[in-house]
Amino acid sequence: MIRDSPSLAAVAMAEAIAGGAILAMLASTMMPEAYELGGSSVSYATIMGFLVGFLISTASF
Repeated sequence: MIRDSPSLAAVAMAEAIAGGAILAMLASTMMPEAYELGGSSVSYATIMGFLVGFLISTASF
């Protein structure tokens, strides 16, 4: 039985989450002062910023 391939939106969202995770890792290691002052919120803000940017760039107006 051949399964349907995932939709392009699902693949794009998975890639965006993976990209956000990489950005969060970079934020916690490459920006130590921001991470020290902001704690884990720096990682979450980085992920959310990336996802919002992704959603805005893929929205069709």
